[in-house]
Amino acid sequence: LERGRRWQIEAQAEARLFDLARRHETSAPIGLDVAFEALIPMIGHDGERPAGAGPSAPADEVDGSASASARRATGKGHFEQAGRWTGAIVCGGERFVLGARALGNRDKSWGPRRWDAPKMWRWFSINVADDYHLGGIRIGTDGGDLHRGWVWRDGEHTSLAEWRLRTETAGDGITQKTCHVTAVDKRGREHVLRGDVMRVFPGGARPDETVVNEGLTAWTCDGVTGYGIAEYLHQFDAQSRPLVPIE
Repeated sequence: LERGRRWQIEAQAEARLFDLARRHETSAPIGLDVAFEALIPMIGHDGERPAGAGPSAPADEVDGSASASARRATGKGHFEQAGRWTGAIVCGGERFVLGARALGNRDKSWGPRRWDAPKMWRWFSINVADDYHLGGIRIGTDGGDLHRGWVWRDGEHTSLAEWRLRTETAGDGITQKTCHVTAVDKRGREHVLRGDVMRVFPGGARPDETVVNEGLTAWTCDGVTGYGIAEYLHQFDAQSRPLVPIE
C-alpha cells in the first residue's frame, strides 16, 4: 500500500499444525487478512556496500576473520524493520484478532545461506513497545564470535556492540527456556532483558545434524513486556551434544 511503510497481506491455504507436546502433525485451513505498518525505518544493508558499512554493524568493526566467515555462512545482506500488525487470522475455524500488542519485525536477507557453516548462533527479534525495539545476532565462527545488531529507542537507531547471554534450558539441557540477555550498544548503554520462551519448534537435539530451535518469546525490560523470537542454532555431534556449549 505504501513502499517501505505499509503492506496488506491476504491468503487462503492449508496449514501444517504441530502438537509440540505429542510431536504430532495434522493440517487445517488457514486464512489471513492482515496489515503491517512500519514503526521505524529499515535497518541494515543490501550487501552491496563494504563490509561493516551497514547501520547494524558496530561503529568500530573492521573486516576481520569473524566478520568474513559470518558473511560466507549467512549471506551478504540483511535488513529488519519493526512494525505493528492489524487484522485477523482464521485457523481451524477459530478466529484470532490482532490487537494493540501485535508488534513484530519484518526482515529480508540476500545471498546464499549455509546453515551448517556457523558453529552456532543466537538470533533475537525483540519488540518491547512502540518506541523500543532490538534485533541482532551472535554468531560463532572459526575466527571467534561476531556480535551484530541494533536498538531503536528514544526515536533513534544505535548499533549494538555485544550480546551477553545466560540461558536456562528445559529438562533436555538443550531447548531454551529462559534467556537472560544484556545487549550493549555502541553508546555504552546496557539493555537488560529477560526472555520467557513460550513455545519452541522443533526443540531438542539430533545426532550429527544442524538444528534451529525457534522460540516464541515474551521479552521484559524495565517492567514492560513485549514479544518476539529467541532463535538458537546448534551443531550436534554423533552423541547429540552441541559443538558449542549453551551459555
